[in-house]
Amino acid sequence: ALRLRVIEEAGRQKIPFTTGILLGIGESAAERVDSLCAIRDKYRCHGHIQEVLVQPFRAKQNTRMAESSNASLDELQRTLAVARLMMPDMNIQSPPNLVSEDFPQLLAAGINDWGGISPVTKDFINPEAAWPQIPKLAEQTTDCGFRLRERLAIYPEYAARDEFIDPHVAARMQPYLGDGFYARTGLA
Repeated sequence: ALRLRVIEEAGRQKIPFTTGILLGIGESAAERVDSLCAIRDKYRCHGHIQEVLVQPFRAKQNTRMAESSNASLDELQRTLAVARLMMPDMNIQSPPNLVSEDFPQLLAAGINDWGGISPVTKDFINPEAAWPQIPKLAEQTTDCGFRLRERLAIYPEYAARDEFIDPHVAARMQPYLGDGFYARTGLA
């Protein structure tokens, strides 16, 4: 309830927002759908949810859930497909590093964003799961019929809308914007 109130308040204040669900922490398939419905409803009300992250849980040693089973690739794909069907016009994301070499299957399940992959930093939540190398990710993304493009933390469709960008932030963002409100190339 608290999380939904935060998402609601962000919508009222026109703050582009990222939210999502974690799979494999004891929830049922029906609870997953209920969570996706709640996210979709907040989006329909305010239009501010720029990304829905669907991430599989990965058990860690020395935690209360160390002996828990990880969500399977099949569970992840089913949940991504349901998210895509429920939210056809929203950005759906799932991290490629948590499914090892099977990451192209996430594209087939309905994602349109890989999230915050990095060639220079590790995944701080799942440091045991290295990010795929950008050239390999780009190649396999292209092989699946998509194009890998760098974006800013704010999605292009929100960067282009004045009601979601404070004028001071918009001015600071301009040097980083390229074609279609994606990240400008050659910034490194």
